[in-house]
Amino acid sequence: MNIHDPRHRDYKFAGTLRYIARGAGRFAYADAPSPGSLREMDVLLDWCQKRNIHVIGFFPPHAHAVWAAMMAKSEKIRVHPQARDRASHALRCAWLRVL
Repeated sequence: MNIHDPRHRDYKFAGTLRYIARGAGRFAYADAPSPGSLREMDVLLDWCQKRNIHVIGFFPPHAHAVWAAMMAKSEKIRVHPQARDRASHALRCAWLRVL
């Protein structure tokens, strides 16, 4: 269904903005990255490296309305520095192993 159709489940980002307001879904509040998620990322990158699969990591862009809502909750919603640094390091190490 077209995102511009009022019947769309996330028309005008209504669902996404509710997640941000409640700290739910992929916008869940946390003081630190999930150790389990970081382990899963390491396992995935090791699996890819063993199969000579190149991985490109990125943080996806957000629509302006979504970004503004996130910034309004910036004390609770952010890319945690530990997660960012760990992902950057893991991706860089995976890249170096391929070279």
